[in-house]
Amino acid sequence: MLKSKFALFAFLRQTGFAALLLTAAVLSACGEAGEPPRAEAESLDGERMSTVTGTYSWGGVEADSEAPPELIRSEKVHDFVPKGGLRLEFEGEEPFQISAGLIDMENPQGAAIPVGVDGTTLTLPKEPGYYALQVKGVWKNDDYASYALSIRIVES
Repeated sequence: MLKSKFALFAFLRQTGFAALLLTAAVLSACGEAGEPPRAEAESLDGERMSTVTGTYSWGGVEADSEAPPELIRSEKVHDFVPKGGLRLEFEGEEPFQISAGLIDMENPQGAAIPVGVDGTTLTLPKEPGYYALQVKGVWKNDDYASYALSIRIVES
């Protein structure tokens, strides 16, 4: 019995089974095939928030979604102070480019309000209101994904 275990191990070593396991581990860290990585946000005071994945093009798979205001309409609203901020955390590799904007939930057809982006840290504007935060990430291979979060900027 012991001899057969060693034979099996030797076989797996010779066939590159370890390389196969490593490849599977790397792929699983990047999300499922054809799906972008999940993203979470954390306020600067430590509150963790889940984002909703929107439109994306990932590994040859394209998916369209509703506009951010519709994506977050039934999600929990997270309160921020004017000029507050949050950090984004992506499962696996981070995008090399991130852009973000706020869509006013009372006027979703209006122009988006720019959000300051520094790496994965976002700085919100000072205008109070209820917003859909839209974030777009672009990765090195031109894959992209958008994410949405329901936020309210409250007067301090």
